[in-house]
Amino acid sequence: MTRLAKAGFRLLIVTNQSGVGRGYFTEETVQAIHQRLEDSLSKAGIMLDAIYYCPHAPDAACACRKPKPTLFLQAAKEHDLDLSASYGIGDKLEDALAAKNAGCRAILLRSPHAQANTVEADFFAASLPEAVSWILKQRLEGSSG
Repeated sequence: MTRLAKAGFRLLIVTNQSGVGRGYFTEETVQAIHQRLEDSLSKAGIMLDAIYYCPHAPDAACACRKPKPTLFLQAAKEHDLDLSASYGIGDKLEDALAAKNAGCRAILLRSPHAQANTVEADFFAASLPEAVSWILKQRLEGSSG
């Protein structure tokens, strides 16, 4: 991720945290976890621009839960992002759909949750470093596809 930051990319996290809506943990717990994540990444020289999360349960019918693009659109507005030049990286189909719904390119990390045959992803990566390398290659090639 440091390679992305050095290349001028903004680093944001968009996440569903349905455990809040289901009563498993509080928003304060989520915020504490996010702070620990940011502290850990900072020690590695990685600074996040922001973390956005949906605290609602899947059946809450909210506007912010992925695969809806609401949090991506909010991030774009608050950070002056061009979503057509942005990438969403995730390990679930909902992540790829949210990125695509927002106008981003979608990368799925191979995981038990990712469906390797889905057309929703622009690229499938075995790891985060592979996803980063692909993004940087796309930028160098000036490719949109």
